[in-house]
Formats: sequence, structure tokens, C-alpha cells
Amino acid sequence: MGMAVKVRMLLAARGMTLKELGARMDPPTSAQNIGQKIKKDNLTENDLSAIARACGYCSAASVDSLEELANVLEAAKAAGQLAFIEVKCALGARADLGRPTTTPQENKAAFMENLEG
Repeated sequence: MGMAVKVRMLLAARGMTLKELGARMDPPTSAQNIGQKIKKDNLTENDLSAIARACGYCSAASVDSLEELANVLEAAKAAGQLAFIEVKCALGARADLGRPTTTPQENKAAFMENLEG
């Protein structure tokens, strides 16, 4: 998934426009500047972290291993503040992977329970 898609999802989740995002960036930037980067898919992980913070997240992290995820989740729980965590996943699937037996809503509920537990 490209950075542009991630930014669009982040804005949608927070109910923000590009203009509002630009005003909250540090330093502030124009909606046009952000829009051009999104259009060209010319965003970096640093841009994504800055955008997450501008959207109200107190911290932002990007992980690509279970060990990193465990550490970042533990830190986020300990901080007790809103955290943005990008979890990078490998493309493809295991050869022995069967069809899903739960709905996306059930998966979300199980994921949230695991985080709280």
C-alpha cells in the first residue's frame, strides 16, 4: 500500500481535510503541497509520522517485526495516549492458509480484546 493511500485513510479516520492537516503540520504547510505529494505518491515514513502527529496522535511508529510491534504496543499502553502504529506486512500468504472463518468485525473485536488484555 502506497503512502498516499495511508494518508487518505488517516485523514478519513480523523475526519480531517488536507487544509486542516496542513495547518496542523509543524511547520505548517499548504494543502496544495500535501496534495501534490499525495498525488505523486512522494511521501516518506517521516512524512507519515508528521501527518499522524498533526492528526492528533501523540506518537507514531512504523514496525516490521513481531518483536518491534510488541515493544511499540507496550510503550503505547504505558503512555496511555493516542498512538499511530504502522504495521508493515509481507505480501502473499502461506500455502496452508485456509479461508477465513470469522468476519472482519469479529477480527476487530478479537484484536481490540488482545490489545486490552
